[in-house]
Amino acid sequence: RMLKANGIIDSSTVPTPDGDEYEITADSIAEVMVGGNTVYYIKSGDRIFTADINLGPELPFILEVGKTYVVRAKDAGNGSFTVTSIKLK
Repeated sequence: RMLKANGIIDSSTVPTPDGDEYEITADSIAEVMVGGNTVYYIKSGDRIFTADINLGPELPFILEVGKTYVVRAKDAGNGSFTVTSIKLK
């Protein structure tokens, strides 16, 4: 924090524990059972965002192809991201 406050580093170089923020539009959505939990795969352009049902009980009701979302997600590599929070824009 002190380095950021003194202008030595900017916020783009500081990783956050819940990942970075992205604005995405859902091109397609797939619902899959993984280990007894529902996981949603949200494709946006060439990226795939994985959202676990444990993010909240409203998740299945807000996900819809064509809608735009603000997500916080961690880069899992290979164009895949693990969502830590999601909300409609």
